[in-house]
Amino acid sequence: MTRLDGADQVLTGWGRTAPSRAFVAAPGDVTQLQEIIAAQPARGLLARGAGRSYGDAAQNAGGYVLHPVTAPRVEVDAAPATAQVSASTTFAQLL
Repeated sequence: MTRLDGADQVLTGWGRTAPSRAFVAAPGDVTQLQEIIAAQPARGLLARGAGRSYGDAAQNAGGYVLHPVTAPRVEVDAAPATAQVSASTTFAQLL
C-alpha cells in the first residue's frame, strides 16, 4: 500500500458525540485523490465534507478520512435566485 500523507486526528460529528480517531488526508488534486483511493487503506476510506453530520456519519474510526474532498465553493445564479455549493461549504461561507 502507498503511504498516505496526512495527520492522526480525533473527529466528531456535529453533535460532538462518540469521538473517534482517524488518519485525515487532504488531497490537493485529482491525481492525489486517485492515488489515495487506489491505495485501498485497510479500514477503508471516507469522504468528509464540512463535518456537520449528526452522529458518526463523518467519521471512520481507525481508517482514513479525506477532508475536504472538495474545496468550499459557492456559485450564485441571480436570475433564478439559486446557489450551488460544494460538500465542504458551511452555511457561514454561503451567507
